[in-house]
Amino acid sequence: MQDLGWSTNYLTFSFAHYQLWLEPDRPDTDFAYHERTPPPGEQDGQFRLYVSPDGRGDSMPVNADAYVSAGAFSPGDRVSYDVPPDRGAWIQVVEGTVSVGPVTLRAGDGAGVTAAGAIDVLIERPSEILLVDVGLEAA
Repeated sequence: MQDLGWSTNYLTFSFAHYQLWLEPDRPDTDFAYHERTPPPGEQDGQFRLYVSPDGRGDSMPVNADAYVSAGAFSPGDRVSYDVPPDRGAWIQVVEGTVSVGPVTLRAGDGAGVTAAGAIDVLIERPSEILLVDVGLEAA
């Protein structure tokens, strides 16, 4: 895997929620606030889409070229996500410990990927993960 960046944020407490700010991909959009609490088991062992540009399924709509998914995983689980060309992804570990390639991420850590291809995640401890897929602007 190429172009893997990460940040570390060792915490002594855990958050009840994460707040994401996404830049609109078009002018003159209306502000909107959405909040959703997943029912128990909805995201077990898989990434579940919660935010999308078109509100597909029962995801929350956003005026940005972004898709936000979350998943809850058990030790030994493996999950893969294909990053399409011209897109990037950010993995945020909310709880637990995971490995993304050679990098170990713990609660509060995140990793960004800007190269197309598969992101392979190995779950080391019970973990909750956010996955943000965004369009990359041409330079």
